[in-house]
Amino acid sequence: MTFSYLYAIVYLKMIKQTVLEKRLTEEEIKEHLENTPVDFVDYLMLITPKEIREKQKAAFLSGEEYIPDYTYPELDRLEFDKKIRYAKHSIYKAMMGLEALQHDSKGDDEVDLYREFYAKNLHKIMLAEAARDLKDAQDSAQWETEEKSFSDLNVEVYGEFDTESYGSMMSTEFMNATNFVPKSDSAETIKAELLSYLGGFESGYEPEKPLIEAEDLQKIHEVVTERYQGVLSIIPETDDSVYYDARQSVDIINEIFKADGVNWKCEIRSDISGAGTAPGNVLALPTNFRRNAQELRRFVVHEKEIHIRRQDNGKSSGKLFLEKGTANYGDVEEGIGVLLEIAVDGNIDDHPAINRARDRYITAGLALGTENEPTRDARQVYEVLWRILAVRNSNDGEISDVAINEAKEQAYVHIENAFRGTEFWMRGMIFSKLKIYYEGLKKNAKFLVDNINDINGALDDITIGKYDHTDETERKKVKKIVKTPS
Repeated sequence: MTFSYLYAIVYLKMIKQTVLEKRLTEEEIKEHLENTPVDFVDYLMLITPKEIREKQKAAFLSGEEYIPDYTYPELDRLEFDKKIRYAKHSIYKAMMGLEALQHDSKGDDEVDLYREFYAKNLHKIMLAEAARDLKDAQDSAQWETEEKSFSDLNVEVYGEFDTESYGSMMSTEFMNATNFVPKSDSAETIKAELLSYLGGFESGYEPEKPLIEAEDLQKIHEVVTERYQGVLSIIPETDDSVYYDARQSVDIINEIFKADGVNWKCEIRSDISGAGTAPGNVLALPTNFRRNAQELRRFVVHEKEIHIRRQDNGKSSGKLFLEKGTANYGDVEEGIGVLLEIAVDGNIDDHPAINRARDRYITAGLALGTENEPTRDARQVYEVLWRILAVRNSNDGEISDVAINEAKEQAYVHIENAFRGTEFWMRGMIFSKLKIYYEGLKKNAKFLVDNINDINGALDDITIGKYDHTDETERKKVKKIVKTPS
């Protein structure tokens, strides 16, 4: 058992009377499990008001401030939030019910999945609480304690960081920088600075391998474009130079929802910096959302055909863990969305979706460090990352002031994602969700290649609900529970 799980069991003694002494039947406990709300989303606790975020970003990029200084109103309200208290109370009751069931339901797949599901959701609440406690720490001793708690819970929720994959990525970036031929003094300086940062990755790691071979990707591309042709055809056939703003994108996406009979709506939200699903069957777009037609196709396949379809199908199954997500669904959920973006285009080379996932992993690695590299704060990560992007984005050896600014803007998005919910000056203290995109991408690439002769069947399995379809044991359990043919 994990520390968090033991913590929950101890806490549950306070409400033992309300569950165990009633001697609930197995059917009553399962009914309670399927109707226990779990509406807590950890990253929604880490939102900073837009005006503060924009002001701090400008000060950081200009060099006026060493690090951004974000506020987190939701974390400040966490202790007093009745919804959070109710969610914790419900989870504790559910877990006590599971403890009672455990003695009479040996080998019950559904009970196993519910137990893991509630434990993971408790970990997420505790992760938000740890972020709050870390933010509010008053001295070095307290920081040290809270840093350990926050780090441990990030691993509990989002898994260990793969230093080998990170090292291979950085070896690639070292080679890119070494082979870069600068054609200006500015480019020469950036190359020299970057090589000094990346010297530790000159050797010792295996070169990166392609996630998926071109032949296999072409087969997946053909199936995906045919399978989702009805959805993709609603998006206008316009040149890549034609962009749709947030309002225009909302109209197109809502038309897709209507045509497909999906009970969702797309809205613009001024308080968010990135697009994503939100409570109430809403697909929320930030005010600065902007995509061309092909980028919209990738976005819609990712959000609608993965996140929304898996949630809706999970809800239709009547199993809460399939609607909200089993304990280990997170990385494969994001990863299959990224992989479908790549499949829509039929090309993985220098693809924006894989670059985005990969750059998030690099950002996490730069912050967390390795045996040979130090942990870093947000500024230190940023100084390495924007130079990586500037060199990689250069096609002719030139790096103009405009290109530098673009690389810095890109780098800032990643460090904001990594350090959200923390004090940006804390070295190695990141919210680890950003790393799962690449990890899930690797798992899904293998899963689809393993099922290359029945990609539609694999996609059917993937969209049963929110679960880890790449785990054969979990897949068999889920298909048995929802009575899907194997």
